[in-house]
Amino acid sequence: MERLSEVSGEDAPGFIRDRLEAWYRSLYPDRKGLVVSDVREITSGWETRLFYFVQSYTQDGASHRDGLVARVFSGKGSRHEYDIMGYLLNKGYPVPRIYEFDEGGVLGQPFLTMEFVEGRNLEREFLSGSQEDLGRVLDIMMGLFVRLHDIDVSGFPGLTEITTHEYIDRVLSRHREVTAECSIEWMGPLIEWLDERKGSVISMSPGVLHGDFHPLNIMLRKDGSPVVLDWGASRVGDRRSDLSWLMLLAGTFLEPSVRDAILAAYEGASGTEMEDIRFFEALSALRRLTDVAVSVEVGAESRGMRPGAVERMREVAGHIRRVYDALVELTGLRLPEYEKFLNSL
Repeated sequence: MERLSEVSGEDAPGFIRDRLEAWYRSLYPDRKGLVVSDVREITSGWETRLFYFVQSYTQDGASHRDGLVARVFSGKGSRHEYDIMGYLLNKGYPVPRIYEFDEGGVLGQPFLTMEFVEGRNLEREFLSGSQEDLGRVLDIMMGLFVRLHDIDVSGFPGLTEITTHEYIDRVLSRHREVTAECSIEWMGPLIEWLDERKGSVISMSPGVLHGDFHPLNIMLRKDGSPVVLDWGASRVGDRRSDLSWLMLLAGTFLEPSVRDAILAAYEGASGTEMEDIRFFEALSALRRLTDVAVSVEVGAESRGMRPGAVERMREVAGHIRRVYDALVELTGLRLPEYEKFLNSL
């Protein structure tokens, strides 16, 4: 079966239109005159592609014209995301409404469908350089962040009870396995540095994590209400892992002062001091640096990313170097093999 990833960019809209239209007609025979139209790619990331489309039909004498999104995955994890979004909707957390899921029989790759959220993300204000804009954005973001982390985790899809130290052990174990399988053991000294210090990390109760919480994944509807997107990396764990990931991204894509503002805003919104946050920043640096090294050296598909992800990584090589520099500042460690890798980007 032909896969969407094998279809040229200019042919992708027609491929999706034809496949979705036939699929929807078989799923919903009571929707008369069903047509899929206006297909266009609206964004793409390292792991997924998003396509907007319109589904038009008549049902029970009423005409419908629904703007929808197909979120197409390169690898595994799509069903997990679909289940998580359903869980969060039931908890009243603001995520897009979801509709269908297909394992790969329609487009050759797994995808889910969800509502098209009309509005804008928070990128413009976050990047404006204005302290007033940043303050407004952080008020919205940290309110959503704390609200997410405080959700009761019982019933979370695929949940196993996990403590802070069990969570850290799982992260380190996963990175040991990945670097060994891919013959990239440059991160070994950092993994051991983290392993030696994990026992002194103060425990916190587990929470629902987003996994990639940043301004581009937060939309404001036309009425101003927020919606949080992109749940493929969501899991249960220590909230400091989620927070430190945002801090690392902001501090290395933008300025270190933004990292400090995020921490202060989160602590203010939660009323809790985030002790041992530097440990979790080092853990986040391990994640970022490992993902990039494995993807470039072995192939993006090995990390469940879409073709073209490596080129995107090379375009932000300066950011990757700043992550490495932040790691050196956090830990005092230097990784000579990784420095050689950075020079090759």
